[in-house]
Amino acid sequence: MKLFLKTALLILVSGSISAQNFYKERISRDNILTIGVGPSFAYLDNGGQYRSLNFEIRPSFSLGLTKRLNQTFDLRSTAGFQQINSGGNPPTVLRDQWFQDFASFTAKGTVYFF
Repeated sequence: MKLFLKTALLILVSGSISAQNFYKERISRDNILTIGVGPSFAYLDNGGQYRSLNFEIRPSFSLGLTKRLNQTFDLRSTAGFQQINSGGNPPTVLRDQWFQDFASFTAKGTVYFF
């Protein structure tokens, strides 16, 4: 059941989304604020078993600003955060290899991006 829910969520999220087109009304939008909220996952070395969809899905939030310079170019910036958490149960051989390489076994926390 968990595998089905993750697969359905990935298909739903990867679909096409319709949004407003302000240029259709011939109104110039020179400054645009964008807010993004939704599920996410981090592709980490120890993030989980991705082939079997055994990984953590955590919330994320982003805030974007767009400054239109002219009809062709604009400047965009996005800042936000995403919670990460390693998932799955890696095999003992892989954990031993990580131990020999002084690599991390787990990852948990918040990632900030800009």
